[in-house]
Amino acid sequence: MVGSLPPAAEPPRRVVVLGASNLAISLPTVVSAAQAVLGGPLEILATPGHGRSYGLSTAFLRRRLPGIVSCGLWDDLARRPAASTVALITDIGNDLVYDASIDQIIDWVGTCLRRLDAVGARVVMTRLPLESLQRTPPHRYWLLRKLFFPANRTPLDTMLDRAEQLNRQVDALGRQGWAALVDLPGAWYGFDPIHIRRSMRATAWRTILAPLGSAESSPLSSTMTWRQRVSLRRFKPLERTVGGVVQIHPQPAGILAD
Repeated sequence: MVGSLPPAAEPPRRVVVLGASNLAISLPTVVSAAQAVLGGPLEILATPGHGRSYGLSTAFLRRRLPGIVSCGLWDDLARRPAASTVALITDIGNDLVYDASIDQIIDWVGTCLRRLDAVGARVVMTRLPLESLQRTPPHRYWLLRKLFFPANRTPLDTMLDRAEQLNRQVDALGRQGWAALVDLPGAWYGFDPIHIRRSMRATAWRTILAPLGSAESSPLSSTMTWRQRVSLRRFKPLERTVGGVVQIHPQPAGILAD
């Protein structure tokens, strides 16, 4: 969880952000974009984490995080008072590199959607970055797979086929009315086909979150100082395992300026 007002205060608008490495890399930009699109103050619950899965416990270097569907965010969300809630679901393709089946991934995402629906959340969900993936040459895919997911051995053609299948299932969820869907244009990506490049992050996240704005919102021109950005990057999750030792950190992880 990123920030909240004291418990005695009237609940602010609530934002739930589910994602993995793109969220971890861009967390200050995502928070800033949410403030710009939705106004403030905001209560933000988020699941950033490099290599994070929607359903599996996964490790990155010496750190392990629980799957998104089993993390503490959901219990915390259920305990909190009713509030106007919006949500973003992104980084859905991560689980392809863990060899999770398409049906299993969609089941995990569906679980998240049903839980968000239960609290009346309006949801936006990103499609997979197919345009970026399709233009990735085999040698670059091999290098990036080795760097980010060394245990994976799936060839590029197979991965692209699975990504297209998963994207079709994501489209089906959108047609069923579970979420508004947002495309991820290839122009947002560079050498790395799955992480939005730095120069495009502000534009990308405002575009992704834009469908969540409403007439009741009071948009802000939000610019974070470097100190605020560093502070956000230091926030610790409720639970993680480092070097085999489980760490539990009190939440909220931090309080935003507003």
